[in-house]
Amino acid sequence: MAKVRFGIIGCGSMGRGHAGQITGAKAKDFCLAAVSDIVGERAEKLGDAHSVPWFTDNVKLMESGLVDAVIIATPHYAHPPLTIQAARRKLHVLCEKPIASSIGPARAMVAECKKRRVAMGVMFQQRNRPEMRKMKTMVARGDVGEVYRVEMLCSSWYRTQSYYNSGTWRGTWDGEGGGVLINQAPHSLDLFTWIGGMPKRVVATICTRHHKIEVENTANAIMDYGNGRTGYLYATTACAPGVEQMTVCGDRGTLGARRRLNCCAISRRGRISSRASGYRPASSSRFVSPCSIASRHSSRTRTRAISSTALTSSAAGGDFTISFTNPP
Repeated sequence: MAKVRFGIIGCGSMGRGHAGQITGAKAKDFCLAAVSDIVGERAEKLGDAHSVPWFTDNVKLMESGLVDAVIIATPHYAHPPLTIQAARRKLHVLCEKPIASSIGPARAMVAECKKRRVAMGVMFQQRNRPEMRKMKTMVARGDVGEVYRVEMLCSSWYRTQSYYNSGTWRGTWDGEGGGVLINQAPHSLDLFTWIGGMPKRVVATICTRHHKIEVENTANAIMDYGNGRTGYLYATTACAPGVEQMTVCGDRGTLGARRRLNCCAISRRGRISSRASGYRPASSSRFVSPCSIASRHSSRTRTRAISSTALTSSAAGGDFTISFTNPP
């Protein structure tokens, strides 16, 4: 099988991360073949670092014959035109989330890729986290029974004001198309609907606090799944230290996963300064999460250990615990 040759469009922090992951994998079936960025210095630096050709014209990379697929890691507003340009050149596309800042361009991207018969994917890599795969499997096979409540708290996306100041497009309606719900929390929303299902109705509130930005940084949502089944989600980039927690309740038991991120935060005059939760360093440690299933029988609780290697998390910042409890 021939290697899939990837080109990376956008050599900022995300592009650099993808380049490092691809070359570091040393895989037999894919490789990094080229990079591009409209800022020549960034393109040259990343290309030289990985010994691949670099371009300052994204279309020239697409037409170079060096790549079979592209990873698009640019600001949100550039995702649709770059995806469509790549599809028209018969290149497969893996696009950073969100695929677009509004629904119209997103639909145009999908339609063009279908028309050109090329694969298109969005970067929802957190579905590959072992603890989330475990939760998905347990819910799908009916371990919790009929689900009646799903809840997620995701305050692990904390961002400093300097993060928003790092790009003129950040924290703006024109640049991002929204705040925490479209930039950071799509990962959480994806896991929420992947494991808990898609609700029928949503009632939500949004607000902005701490940060000087146009868009929302905090959201609370209540979901109605019908037949008395409910859901709740809280997401914010304005809370530190953060926590990531998901709970699925059914008539046969409750399944929960929780990770509290390690964070040193100091509040001064209403401002929080720190290397905070959710803003993870490029090089992350690996944590082995304790895992147990607790079954209650009368007043006694028996605990059976599950292989912890199946729940190794690559996310830096804290340990993840997953547990399942049967009601008495």
